[in-house]
Amino acid sequence: MSNANKMVIELLRLGAYLQREGARLTREFGLAQQQFVVLVAIKEQGPVSQKAILSDLLYEKSNVSKSISRLSSLGLIKTFKSDEDSRFVLCEVTNEGREVVEQCMVKMKALNEKWLQHIPEHELEQMVKVLGTIRPMA
Repeated sequence: MSNANKMVIELLRLGAYLQREGARLTREFGLAQQQFVVLVAIKEQGPVSQKAILSDLLYEKSNVSKSISRLSSLGLIKTFKSDEDSRFVLCEVTNEGREVVEQCMVKMKALNEKWLQHIPEHELEQMVKVLGTIRPMA
């Protein structure tokens, strides 16, 4: 088996683990994992359009729309028309949304430190760089 195939298999294995643990973690906050990822993206990007969120994440448009609706109904984000172009709706995290992200990140950090503790920091840094270069096929 080629190294490329071995890497993809390892990524799939890790993806399944992260999906399971991420769902367990975000469920504590009444969110699906995908909703939490969208919430974090909105927090990191500031007032942001749905189009910009889509370009950052690898989710389908309908899934992002549903996540935005859910996050808005929970009071974790607010949506409003852009001052520059009223055709665009922008999303921004509320104070409650920031608090949820912070609380969840504290728990996530503890989990990550536990399962990655055996990997030296310089190797983690190298892995982040390599994974950052991988792009999905169009």
